[in-house]
Amino acid sequence: MKTSRILNEKSGFMGLGVFDLAGVAYFLIITHSLLEKIGLEILSFFITAVLSIFLIQVRLTKRPKFIRDVLKYYLLPKNMNHQKTFKLNFLGLKNASAN
Repeated sequence: MKTSRILNEKSGFMGLGVFDLAGVAYFLIITHSLLEKIGLEILSFFITAVLSIFLIQVRLTKRPKFIRDVLKYYLLPKNMNHQKTFKLNFLGLKNASAN
């Protein structure tokens, strides 16, 4: 029995949406172009297949927006409130906001 999340999601092949399939296709093109220069272009198909299997597993088992959240966590600065802290320090309001 499928959960309601899987039934209601717009997905194509094996839980992958249109953007996922396009991303896999672009990844194949890029890796094929890069590996062609060193004569290992056949390896791009293997790498893309492994990526596709991983992506299918993530899409079928994790919640929506999981990949976006993981990338944001690792790529963005850890202190998300640094802009707010800077503004409060600059205006001299940091101590006032603590009261």
